[in-house]
Amino acid sequence: MNLFKYRTGVYILVLLLTFSCKTSQTAKSDEVDEEPQIIRSSDIILVDKELKDTLEGYFRLFSKMDLNDTGNRDAKMEEVFEYFSSPDTPVFFALYNNKGEKYYDKPVTISNYLYYLYDTRQAPHVIQAVKLDESQKKITQIELAIK
Repeated sequence: MNLFKYRTGVYILVLLLTFSCKTSQTAKSDEVDEEPQIIRSSDIILVDKELKDTLEGYFRLFSKMDLNDTGNRDAKMEEVFEYFSSPDTPVFFALYNNKGEKYYDKPVTISNYLYYLYDTRQAPHVIQAVKLDESQKKITQIELAIK
């Protein structure tokens, strides 16, 4: 009988330790999951309508330009670059899977994207978001999605 009480006590102690360890582990992981994600104002923001319309207008213009008019193309590219921190500013293409989760295709530069529009004669993307520099005047990153 004494051995039975001893074994029962040991089993209860082991069960208590097991459940207390799992509780403390899940509590720590819950704390990590519950941390709020901080997004600063200089991070990705929604685009104001005027900027969006202007840039998408340039994108449509490049898709309709005469392929032999390289002088006009280069002048318009310089106008577009005024909005960006550099011609190498990354352009991200947002894609969605069947669950609606967003992921990105391989980024290109704004310069290469303008050449793409010019060569393919299509403007299949819309602006979803931009990231501005600290002065809030130049685009350092742009996110596009298919229309």
